[in-house]
Amino acid sequence: MEEYLKELEALRRELEKKKEELQKEIEKIDSYIKAIENLITEKSFVTADKIVETPPPTKREPEPSPPDISREPVEKVKPAPIEEKPMRKDVLFIFRGRPIAWVELYRNKSIVLIDRDFGLPINDTLITKFLEPRFRDEMAKDMREIEEGKRPPDKRFTYVIHDEDGIVTKIEMLDFGEEMRRRDNLSKIRWVLKKYIEKRESNQGPA
Repeated sequence: MEEYLKELEALRRELEKKKEELQKEIEKIDSYIKAIENLITEKSFVTADKIVETPPPTKREPEPSPPDISREPVEKVKPAPIEEKPMRKDVLFIFRGRPIAWVELYRNKSIVLIDRDFGLPINDTLITKFLEPRFRDEMAKDMREIEEGKRPPDKRFTYVIHDEDGIVTKIEMLDFGEEMRRRDNLSKIRWVLKKYIEKRESNQGPA
């Protein structure tokens, strides 16, 4: 019986090791996705139609290696089963008993969803003078750490603030699950929502 338990323990350790290897592979693929997204956002990459034109047009051998390789990361990425469902969802901010903002926590990113009716303008100073400068500071800090060899190049913090007709509806942060950073950024967003209410009510009076 004892020998049987030892075998089971060894099998468990082997499976855990395999799980870690797969996890690292998934993280590597995620970093490829983000790199591609950043390139798209910054408009600094060759568009798909130009990539298709690059291979010689008269190549009949079943040798589609160059185009297949260029598309391979995208094709692998599209299913992205792990990123489709958050590990956790929470209410981030409540105003007068009504949830205003929610947070979805993924392994590598955090997404804050804000009720459009809350009406937080994307050009409000709480966004332009407080939140975004702090996010940019984090990006600059990561760049310094990358240059110093203290951080992998594919682990750089980035963010996107989405809006609908000038009203903030979603804030995405690629934080790679770094707990302190994640907590701090969510705290900043919560503070912005609270201060916007105070500012709005001081200007207009209680609703």
